[in-house]
Amino acid sequence: MTRFDLFLWLRIAVIPAVILLLWFLYAMLQRETVKRDLFDRGCEPLHIWWMPISLYGYYQSTCFHVRYRDECGLLHKAICCVYADLMDNPFFGERRVRWYKDKIKGE
Repeated sequence: MTRFDLFLWLRIAVIPAVILLLWFLYAMLQRETVKRDLFDRGCEPLHIWWMPISLYGYYQSTCFHVRYRDECGLLHKAICCVYADLMDNPFFGERRVRWYKDKIKGE
């Protein structure tokens, strides 16, 4: 393998790396939407885990496992998805959070 071939393969490998990085950063932006939704409801987020492959969100939204404490101090475990409405701009439109499961831990 020549030096030119190595340089070419390195350039080709950068493309999927950049795509994965942008996908990760987009998910972290969605994570901040979940935090904002929890703060608006008066809750304290404890842990928010990204679920890259989830059956809840299909292909159009980003899903998360969430642990949070509500205003009464109860601990919740939930699953939510962040999505954009069909008529909104997919990149700069308002994000909405849909909660699928929300259980109080200890019940």
